[in-house]
Amino acid sequence: MTIEQNIADDELTVIEPDLMRLPRFVTETGIPRSTVYDLIHRGEIDAIKIGRATFIQMESYARFLDRQRWKPNRRTGA
Repeated sequence: MTIEQNIADDELTVIEPDLMRLPRFVTETGIPRSTVYDLIHRGEIDAIKIGRATFIQMESYARFLDRQRWKPNRRTGA
């Protein structure tokens, strides 16, 4: 059985990390590092330190994105 057959036979499961190191987070989201630190200090996203490494909690980032959704005002015509 080839890898392709094995993948076709099984369901693919995407595993998203609970934590992401800051440099990878900056690269993947495109948010500048200084802005990420501002968001952390303002309490808009959660981060933890393990040794010298800073990790972003992805669940808090998802909540942050939900709060940023643009909701246009719908005005009814008269």
